[in-house]
Amino acid sequence: NHAVTVDASTNTITTLTVNSSKTLTVNSSRTITVSGASDINGTVSISGTFDANGSFDATSGTIDIPSGTLKLGATYTSLGTLDDNSGTVWYDGGPGTIITDTYYNLRVSQANTKGTAGAINVNGTMTVDNGCTYDTETYTTTVTGATDINGILTMSTGIYDANGAFDATSGAVTFTGAGQLNIAGAVTDLGTFTESKGKVVLDGSSAQTLPDDETFH
Repeated sequence: NHAVTVDASTNTITTLTVNSSKTLTVNSSRTITVSGASDINGTVSISGTFDANGSFDATSGTIDIPSGTLKLGATYTSLGTLDDNSGTVWYDGGPGTIITDTYYNLRVSQANTKGTAGAINVNGTMTVDNGCTYDTETYTTTVTGATDINGILTMSTGIYDANGAFDATSGAVTFTGAGQLNIAGAVTDLGTFTESKGKVVLDGSSAQTLPDDETFH
């Protein structure tokens, strides 16, 4: 119910509420872990790690991430006013739907599918970890920085718009319908690639080189 600074890592919190107009600051190299519900009505400023393993709702709050990471592991309702100029939001739990928002860095992990329910914008980098599937579904995901696909990127009729470098060396790019992959930067590898559906558009402003021995629909 007042300004609190977390300067020691802890995993002893069951539920956490930050009241309106109050601020919780997580210092660099520190981790706060919440096993149950997190209800953010004020401000959380993360320079370390905020690990939300239970439900997370910041509908009336502000998430400021100067240099840290917000990890979302269970159900998530809203990110409130989210910092899209720095920091990372990492969906590291079970299958779910990514909150429609503008992120700076976005990361997804675990052996399941993270879907979308609207346009996703990533001002920094996008990372899909090994074993995880990121599904654009029928919407557009726009990434300004680099894309690193170690798991699976899949598109039905949606668009993945990669404006930076694209690398799926250890991953897969799949189409389940008339989806589209736009790449404006350097293409390192398309990984295991669906050849029977979908479209790849090279829309960079300078010369681009496709990987060798690739077949396109």
